[in-house]
Amino acid sequence: MNTRNLYWILFSFVCLLGMLEGNERRQLRQRDFEAVQEFVNSKRTLNLDEKEPCIVISGNTKFNIITRTESHEGRNLRGIRKAGVIYPNNDTAVELNLKFKYKSERTWAQSRLQFENPAGIGNLFGRNCSKDPQGMYGSGECDDICLREAFFGYHVVKDHPEKYYFNIGGGRKRLYQEFDSRIEFNERLDGILFHFGKKIKPDWEVYNKTAFSIVDQRANNFVYVTEFGTFDFFETKLDFKLSFIDWKTFAHRNRCNVKNPLGFNFQVVHFCGAFNFNPRLTWCNRAKIYANFMVNAAAKPVRDLKTIEGEQKFPGVKGDAKQNIGWCLGFIMGDDEMQKIGDFALDMNYQYVQVQSVNDFDARGIGRGNIAKETFSAVGRGKTNYHGFLIEAVWAISKCVSLDLAYQTSRQILRSIGGRHTSSKLELDIIYQF
Repeated sequence: MNTRNLYWILFSFVCLLGMLEGNERRQLRQRDFEAVQEFVNSKRTLNLDEKEPCIVISGNTKFNIITRTESHEGRNLRGIRKAGVIYPNNDTAVELNLKFKYKSERTWAQSRLQFENPAGIGNLFGRNCSKDPQGMYGSGECDDICLREAFFGYHVVKDHPEKYYFNIGGGRKRLYQEFDSRIEFNERLDGILFHFGKKIKPDWEVYNKTAFSIVDQRANNFVYVTEFGTFDFFETKLDFKLSFIDWKTFAHRNRCNVKNPLGFNFQVVHFCGAFNFNPRLTWCNRAKIYANFMVNAAAKPVRDLKTIEGEQKFPGVKGDAKQNIGWCLGFIMGDDEMQKIGDFALDMNYQYVQVQSVNDFDARGIGRGNIAKETFSAVGRGKTNYHGFLIEAVWAISKCVSLDLAYQTSRQILRSIGGRHTSSKLELDIIYQF
């Protein structure tokens, strides 16, 4: 075969590949997806003893329907059109969570990709109302992807004769996945985690977790958090946890070159306690009452807070109150794993969160709606300065499908900071596990 014929064959092959564009290319992608689905299904049908112990692939698809209300100083902030922008009461979204978990004798790694898009048809050609006022528009999107978790670890000490253990992990996950609270630890942990503990009895355990995480690498801002805890203290079915998170020490200046910025002025001491009921008293379901109490040790009296120009930030506030306390009291019952038809879980709690108890970004509780995306450090309104309650119920209607219904409502604690504000939220999630 001469060189010219070889070139001709290669050219024809490249052209053939190019013809696979369009529908054929989509069909190939679909076949790839079907191949992955077949692989996952084949692994699910194997007996547990036949599965490889190293890797697990799982996930869920979710369709949620949300109805919200929010008002400020008696004016509705939702269900209106303002400056050409619609702020609806209702939201719907489609979500896919894809999870991978790897485990060996000494190491583990887990990751989670979240794909979440508003429901609705798409819009063509980037049109807007000024270009096509009589056109058809849709709210759907197809581009919202988030790396929720990418974390790996190593068992430094495992199977010790004295039942000590020591683990080191690093990567990305949410703070609440490691540190317990219903009203804080909502931010990301992008850093390293140390976990040391000892099992005294089968259910009695004491431990410490300490993490160091990046906040803003452009300004060399970091945060550290530590938690001491015990499960089934002296076999009394009591759990205690004491944590401390410091946003201030490693944030002398922010990226705006502001010294000791108000947004970082949080050094929060947090106590969690829970009493676990005997399952025989709760219809053979796990149940417990729990309480959270927190105080921001770095807070200053609200009336002493200053603007960049040195003026009083909240002139309407009287007295020496720091407004730096938060607490939560709740009850939970049911199975959080939802392994069989009819499993359910019920969670009810009341929350009281003052304005300087936790920073807006780390607040995990009910919140105030905050459709305007405001912050306490800017205008005094963010996710804190509220009290309210949450009721949530989850029910497994099949081995794979469950319903999650939640209702929450809140209003402001101190009207002189941020004004009068109310909000509520009703959400239904239809979840398919695979």
